[in-house]
Amino acid sequence: MEDKGSQSIKDKDHTQTGRSGKKSYQLVFWLLVAKIILILLLVGLSVWLIYSVRSAGSGNRPAVSFAGVSGSGYTEDGKKLWIASSSGIVSYENGIWKKESSSRNPAGSRFLPVKNGYIQISPDGTEGQQKTLAGQKETAFRISGAGNGGAWAAGYATSALYRLKENGNRVILSFSDDGGKTWIQRRLNGIRGSINAVAAHPRNTAAFAVATTRGLFLTANGGRSFQTILGGQNVSCVAYGFGAKVSLLAGTIGQQTGLYSIIPSAGKAINLDMGSVESDRLVLIVASPVHDQESVVLTNGGDAYSTTNGGQNWVVMAQKGRTLSGK
Repeated sequence: MEDKGSQSIKDKDHTQTGRSGKKSYQLVFWLLVAKIILILLLVGLSVWLIYSVRSAGSGNRPAVSFAGVSGSGYTEDGKKLWIASSSGIVSYENGIWKKESSSRNPAGSRFLPVKNGYIQISPDGTEGQQKTLAGQKETAFRISGAGNGGAWAAGYATSALYRLKENGNRVILSFSDDGGKTWIQRRLNGIRGSINAVAAHPRNTAAFAVATTRGLFLTANGGRSFQTILGGQNVSCVAYGFGAKVSLLAGTIGQQTGLYSIIPSAGKAINLDMGSVESDRLVLIVASPVHDQESVVLTNGGDAYSTTNGGQNWVVMAQKGRTLSGK
C-alpha cells in the first residue's frame, strides 16, 4: 500500500498538471482571439483603403472629364496639352490632368490653338476673342461674313484666321492676317466633296489644308491652286506638323478609321497603325510645337491617344471623356 505521503505527492502532481494544461488552453485561446482581431483589422484597413481610393477617384472625375470637344492644342513650350469642351478646359502635363477652367462654354463655340493661348469663336460666327489658357481676354474682334457653319483654323505662330464656308457649289474663304481687324474673301476652286475640317500651317499664312469627304486638298499659295492627297477618301481631320519640312497628319473614316502621315513634297501618304481606334471617328489631331514626333488624336467617342515616336506606338490618355493619369 502507498503511504499518505506518496498519495499527497501524486495529488500535487495532478493539480500542477491540470493547472499547466489550463494555462496552455488559455494561451491558445487568447492567441486565437488575437489572430482573429488582427485579421479583422487587416480586412477593415483594406476596405478603408479601397473606399478611399475609389472616393478620391470619384471626387476627381468631374474635374478631369470632357464632353463634346471643341478645340485642343499645346502651350508654346510643348509641355502642356489642353482640351476645350462644353464643360470647360482641361489640361495634361507631366502625367497629370487638371481643370484649367470649369466655366461652361456655349455649345457651338470653336477654340483655335495659338502660341499664346487660343482664339475662341462664338457659336454664331460673329465674334472672336483671343485669350490666354487661363481665360484672360487679350483682344476681341468682329468677324466678316458672319453666319453659322463653316470650318475654322488659325495659324499657331501667326494667329492668322481662316474660315471656309460652302455656298451651293462654291467654297468661300474668309481670311484675316491681322487678328480679325480686316478680312478678305476669295472663292476657291479645285476642292471636291463636303468640307470636314481646315488646318493652317503654323508659320506660313499662304498654306492651309482642307479635309473633305473626297480627299485632302493642300495649298501653298493662299488657295489659288491645290494639291490632292488621299483622293476619294473621307478625310475627317488634319493638322500640320511644326518641323522645317512640311508634313501633316490626316484622319480618314470608312469601314475602318485610318491615320496618315502626309509628305506633300513627295506626294506620299503613309498609313499609320491606329487599330485600337477601330471604327471610332477621328475628329481632331494636335501636333506638338516642340517635339516633331509627338501628337495627340481625339475621337468622336471622347477617347484620346498620344504618340511620342511618330505613330509607332500609342498611349491611351482618355476614354469616353474620362481622363487617365499616368506617364
